[in-house]
Amino acid sequence: MNDGKYTIITIPKKNGDRRVIYIPSEALKREQKALVNFFLKHFKVSSVCYSYRKGIGIKEMAYRHIGAKTVICIDIKDFFHSITEEHIRDILDKRFDEKLNKHFITYIVSVVCHPKYIYEDGKLREISKNTSPLLITPQGAVTSPVISNIVFYHIDNKLKEFAKHYSLTYTRYADDIIISAKERLTDKRITKILQYVQNMIEYKRKASYIQTGFKVNEAKTKIYHHGQRMLVCGVVVNDKTVSVPKKYRRQVRAEIHTVLEALKHGKHIDSEVIEKLRGKVNWINHINSMQGKWFIQKMNEIEKLLF
Repeated sequence: MNDGKYTIITIPKKNGDRRVIYIPSEALKREQKALVNFFLKHFKVSSVCYSYRKGIGIKEMAYRHIGAKTVICIDIKDFFHSITEEHIRDILDKRFDEKLNKHFITYIVSVVCHPKYIYEDGKLREISKNTSPLLITPQGAVTSPVISNIVFYHIDNKLKEFAKHYSLTYTRYADDIIISAKERLTDKRITKILQYVQNMIEYKRKASYIQTGFKVNEAKTKIYHHGQRMLVCGVVVNDKTVSVPKKYRRQVRAEIHTVLEALKHGKHIDSEVIEKLRGKVNWINHINSMQGKWFIQKMNEIEKLLF
């Protein structure tokens, strides 16, 4: 589906549902990139947020949880598409004390928001609110990542204060919230933590009466204790350093073997396959260079056979 601003597609999720992705036009991308600079200049991002920021990411966040005896992983449901036009107007009004030109605000909303679509009964369906389209920050828009960090700023800081008060560590990467403790937490304490986080994420702000719109995906909540393999956004944090799960490394090793054998026998390998494999190898090496050494060597062998 193409409406001039976006090509809207769906891709399969692991659970069998389909995720709606918005691919902006080149003209819209240019406008969004300019607004990214505007948002970065005028708004703060919490220190406990590790997503969509230069120089830090999942690896740096995972290190915050090294040595934990309990790790709690919480997923925020439909993250980007829970951020609405009301959120955008709210952060702009508060930052600029309602002095920003109303026409400029309307322009910003028109560039960063789009009617929400869901995939239902085999087709895309537009969602309405009070007979008007529900405007959200689309997954795929250039501006959505930085806006999500800004909208979540106060929630991040509140949960950071909560964690500090109870000697916990709190971090967030996009829709993944991680809380860990240096001691093994009882089920009772874990329940209280989960309830507090859920209340904070789903609360209504008294100052503006803006409903956050966020929901915890309780089905994806995971609790790890010392003695188990503890994962933070797919990274193992059991040891003194972060590492890549053995299962993932075995999968990539098998892919490398398949590609190498094919190339040695003169078979053609699609460039997209090579690019995806290169990305996986680089990720392993980024997370743990000792684990990545073998993969980099094998990737170099593949590159030599290609040219």
